[in-house]
Amino acid sequence: MGKNKLTIFSLTVYCLLISVSCNRKNQDFVGKDAAFNELLDLKHYQYTAVKLTDSVTAYKGSNNNFSIRGLKKNNLKFGWWEVIDVHDQRKGKFEIMTIDNKEQVNQYIYFDKKGDTIKTHSLFYLTKNENNTITYKVHFPPTDDQVIHAQFYFMINKQQKPQIVSLDKSEVFTYQYKVPVQSRINIVKGMFTIATKRGDAMGVKNLYTLDTITQRN
Repeated sequence: MGKNKLTIFSLTVYCLLISVSCNRKNQDFVGKDAAFNELLDLKHYQYTAVKLTDSVTAYKGSNNNFSIRGLKKNNLKFGWWEVIDVHDQRKGKFEIMTIDNKEQVNQYIYFDKKGDTIKTHSLFYLTKNENNTITYKVHFPPTDDQVIHAQFYFMINKQQKPQIVSLDKSEVFTYQYKVPVQSRINIVKGMFTIATKRGDAMGVKNLYTLDTITQRN
């Protein structure tokens, strides 16, 4: 899946961060508009930090409601962070990237008590590599808004200009696109975007990708 830092197209970054209290009576662990900034803020936890390298530190902490763990590089969160509800073991995984020197949640996946993905509140993508083709499958949280378009902007290896394609819907609010590749090692940088409309109000959700995919012989 995507790595921690992405420098690609000069496109508007839409950030879904809503500030609420980490107090259980004020916050649902799984929310349609997840309060990532509060849920992932280490100041709400008692935590330990273990330095793994000169630049990478592992964090693990907890409070009365949640446990948390993840990595920081050069004092910025990166990669996948995990938050678990200590009362009922529901879990959230959050991929954090650095864009314009700021932390941003890119993908987020919520799991129920049984460990099944709660798709109604998750934003993520999967890849499948076969027959010189990379299949991207991306899932957006459902919305009652009108979907204007779902597109994929991407570049492979040393391409200087992004390709822009429309996504094929495979399931409700799940889209896919097949990227043909020629090289043995392929670096795919891109952004999935879905534009919606409700009345006169427009909305956009973005999901960034940065993958190194090696073709099998």
